[in-house]
Amino acid sequence: MDLGIVETKNGDFSDYIEKPTYHFTVSMGIYALNRRALQFIPREQKFDMPDLMLALHRSGEKLLCYSGNYEWLDIGRIEDYEKAVDLFEANRGAFLP
Repeated sequence: MDLGIVETKNGDFSDYIEKPTYHFTVSMGIYALNRRALQFIPREQKFDMPDLMLALHRSGEKLLCYSGNYEWLDIGRIEDYEKAVDLFEANRGAFLP
């Protein structure tokens, strides 16, 4: 987080944490779905991957998640896209046979 955090209790200052670091498991990568998952997707309405995952979970379907320690970039953000291009160009052999 790029900002300091002020904690309060009933409006009174209780603590200040300068630029805290948080750790989360994030959703990224590739989704592999059984064809059966299609029955949970409603027709003709917006239904994102989080909607599908929650619908599957609520219905009792088993969801498996794999984690690893990878570099993550959101290539929908121009800065991350540019970094991804630079990383690819500098390490082309790591990405292509």
